[in-house]
Amino acid sequence: MNRQIAEHPASSNKPLQTLTPERRSFWLDAARRMVREKPLGTWGGAFVILVLIVLALAAPVIMPYDPNKQSADALFAAPSLSHPFGGDNNGRDVFSRVIYGAR
Repeated sequence: MNRQIAEHPASSNKPLQTLTPERRSFWLDAARRMVREKPLGTWGGAFVILVLIVLALAAPVIMPYDPNKQSADALFAAPSLSHPFGGDNNGRDVFSRVIYGAR
């Protein structure tokens, strides 16, 4: 009972192509779906994070006041051009403290 299995005439020694999808990482796939489905939220969030990183790195250059120095002028100050976020109850500039807090 020697049976031989007939080969398909198109078969050869070439490797077969598989129909399985290419493997991607979970995070890469999630990022691609996020950009495709919610582009405004993705790019808007990336822009806000980028601005915070730039502010944190450039804090000593762009900061108008020392974050720990108390001043009678900034005591309970409302937001203005000289104090963009106003002053706290100890007379410290809130904008300077926020920038240093990002570091």
